[in-house]
Amino acid sequence: MSDNGDVWRFDRVAVDPAARSVELDGEARHLEPQAFDLLVYLVEHRDRFVPKAELLDQVWGDQFVSESALTTRVKEVRRAVGDDGTRQAVIRNARGRGYRFVAELSAAEPPARREQIALTSALIGRDDDTTDVLELLDRSAIVTLVGPGGAGKTSLAREVARRARGRYADGVRTVHLATIDEPGDVVPVLRSGAGLDGAERGEAGVLTALAELDALVVVDNCEHVIDETARLLALLADHTPRVRILATSRERLGIRPERVWPVGPLDAAAARRLIVERVTAIAPDWEPEPDETLDQLAEVVDRLPLALEMAASRLPSLGAEELIGLLGERLDLLRTTDRAAEERHRTLGALIEWSTQLLEPEPRSLLADLTVFAGAVGAEDIAAVVDTTAAELVAGPLGDLVDRSLVVADLSAQPTRYRLFETVKAGVVDRRRPDLEERHARYVTDEVESADRLLRGAEEPIARHRLDALRNEIRAAHRWARLHDRELSARLSAALLHYAQERLWAEPARWAAAALDVEHPAPAHAAAVANDSANRGDYDESLRLGELALTSGDPRIVASGHDSIANVGLYRGDLALAEEHARQLLARSLDDGDPVAWMLAQANVVLSLVYGGRLDEARVVFETGSPPTDLNVTGRAWMAYVAGELAIADDPRAAVARFDEAAALGRSVGSSFVVGVSETSGLAARARLDDTADAFDRFAAVLAGFRRSGSHTHAVTALRNLVLLLVRSGNDQLAAELFGALSGPGVKSTYGVELEQLTDARAELVDRHGDEQVDRWQAGGSSHGVRWALDHAISTLNDIEAGRSAAS
Repeated sequence: MSDNGDVWRFDRVAVDPAARSVELDGEARHLEPQAFDLLVYLVEHRDRFVPKAELLDQVWGDQFVSESALTTRVKEVRRAVGDDGTRQAVIRNARGRGYRFVAELSAAEPPARREQIALTSALIGRDDDTTDVLELLDRSAIVTLVGPGGAGKTSLAREVARRARGRYADGVRTVHLATIDEPGDVVPVLRSGAGLDGAERGEAGVLTALAELDALVVVDNCEHVIDETARLLALLADHTPRVRILATSRERLGIRPERVWPVGPLDAAAARRLIVERVTAIAPDWEPEPDETLDQLAEVVDRLPLALEMAASRLPSLGAEELIGLLGERLDLLRTTDRAAEERHRTLGALIEWSTQLLEPEPRSLLADLTVFAGAVGAEDIAAVVDTTAAELVAGPLGDLVDRSLVVADLSAQPTRYRLFETVKAGVVDRRRPDLEERHARYVTDEVESADRLLRGAEEPIARHRLDALRNEIRAAHRWARLHDRELSARLSAALLHYAQERLWAEPARWAAAALDVEHPAPAHAAAVANDSANRGDYDESLRLGELALTSGDPRIVASGHDSIANVGLYRGDLALAEEHARQLLARSLDDGDPVAWMLAQANVVLSLVYGGRLDEARVVFETGSPPTDLNVTGRAWMAYVAGELAIADDPRAAVARFDEAAALGRSVGSSFVVGVSETSGLAARARLDDTADAFDRFAAVLAGFRRSGSHTHAVTALRNLVLLLVRSGNDQLAAELFGALSGPGVKSTYGVELEQLTDARAELVDRHGDEQVDRWQAGGSSHGVRWALDHAISTLNDIEAGRSAAS
């Protein structure tokens, strides 16, 4: 025990034997385990010079080391406590006699120490873990903290030890294994680290002495000598009811009395707090960046505490956005500024290298190959790309990587999904086999084509989930194909046409635009961009590319081309064009037997007739048409929507029911497009019935969805329906401002019933406020575009809804 009960203090130094910490002027100083043990032994025997042979025996135990190792550790201690070989104010050496601790210990109470502050800070987000591990230790002989490098296992173990110190008569003993390389060194380090200087040497003597303790023994960094450590700790647990073991490791010990506590990434709030605290500690004047930017940075480094601290040290000079951009290629940017840190914790690369050195060749090779995957994937996906079987992977190298915390297994997913930490990926990507990117791209394309076939039929829910899960892989595969295989990128674009359109997923259109060859455009790329251009309001471009899509021999691409052209006709009021292409597609769909093409054609034929006032013809087409095979859920949703549009003029209540049905069906399979238009038309129908409860809140959600997807054409329709509701509810200024913003050049045309309703609404505003006031409000909106109208409407609607909630 120390003279102060807890901490030894001398000169400007504080030493805590239990926590194994050293501070100089309040700053933590790192000592390797043997150096710390050397300092403790000299303090405890400060009444005399301790011979070198005794120090070698007591500190290194059964290990054979030369006197030069002792000299090196003495120098390390002197540097840590502000001493040197000339001054010898703390440790004095005398030839032939050895070393002696000569500083005067103080009996004063220790002030709050920086190490305690640092531990509290480092353990942000770990309060529940600490409490739960303490409770687990009450019930279990051995608890192992398991997690990836940099997760903070050692810090958590220290905090558990600090809080557990008073629970055990013999206190806490800490054994550091990080500095040893051979299994034979475990017993000597257990002996010295646990303070068993009087115990007999050898395995039996050390285990007997440990078994007699009423103590918590922390065994830190077991992974590189795990077999020997596990064997010894299992023997210990079998021979004592009192001693408790808290181990830290990248993988579990795998012994009978062990209970495992996983130490993973911090949650988002804790990660953000850790970044801010670390940056302000080194740059007090740093202005915190937006939460969403810090959250993005935290995700890039997997929300692992060590990586977060390293990233934080770069923020004062780089800024979060620049750092995020650099980290994808510059892992070496992540290094600690803490000179007391262990060597393997100085850089993220060193930490990863430490982990991978412990692997056998097969899992090491697989770890590098896994970097080809952009996100979490199943074992079958991995097996297909690396050319093996899922069973062999899970039972072999993939299981090993999960056990060693290098790969994360999401057991809640069905099937289990596996992913690399981004930090690990960056450290091993350069070892990946060069052919895997092409294998990955071809495999993903095959999977998407297979899912697209299922998506068009009764198995749509299964296919949708598969495609949802593959989005990250699709993104990576198309990127590779754009650069290396244009034909493959066209195949992938064609297979995504239906899925991307119905889910308002705009990315595939941008990829297709990047791959579009001006001189020899692939029809699949043209079809993807044509559909997106129509949604964004670039109608001329949509017509041009839609015509190119019609030259394809692939019925899916031709159907998409006809659909884009028909949609442009509907948006512009060119109903003859819309009907012409819809009817052409209707005939082709029956010949091709494609229910999705039939659904697109049927909807466009009926809508072109409805918008042209030819309701009787529309009803005949709707009631007599039948798809070549059963419609998928999305197709049924669109037919319910079309039925609502047919009913709205004569029976708004029936229309509301059909729109609600369409939205519910669309939501069940994630088809955002039909949900958005059905919600918009449903709200308009409800307004006719004076049923506007929660309408503003629902309109805000619909508009936000169209804003996210960039679907300005559909946003304009929704905003015009909103104008009618705003006039009805007396929100006249916002109505007039939106009316102005939606009347400018380049905005989707209005015609038919919609135009009549908007004209009547404006007349009502003029009756209330006069032409001059309405013109001023309208001018306030006309200088802006659709994007402004969306943002302005969403913001104002949220304010209105918040005011109503507060009032109620």
